[in-house]
Amino acid sequence: NYTFNSIYDCNYRESIIPGLVDCHTHPVWSGDRCNEWDMKLRGATYMDIHKAGGGIGYTVKCVRKSSFDQLLKLFLARLHFMSLNGTTLLETKS
Repeated sequence: NYTFNSIYDCNYRESIIPGLVDCHTHPVWSGDRCNEWDMKLRGATYMDIHKAGGGIGYTVKCVRKSSFDQLLKLFLARLHFMSLNGTTLLETKS
């Protein structure tokens, strides 16, 4: 049995939604691959991107070059952004 101490009346202007549970995310990484979106939009295949030095290999190299403190700083910034956008629980993958 559950007991609720208060009622929140949204007056048909607001909604109450549960927090997002992100059960599979990889927020600890380094390196920017935004240029790959442009390449994909122009028809590049994954192998084209890989041959140009992109893909997961690029971010692996960037992670290996990053210090623990740099990775932690990037992770905490992403975690903060996720919380501002409704994520209340996440499972973090490496």
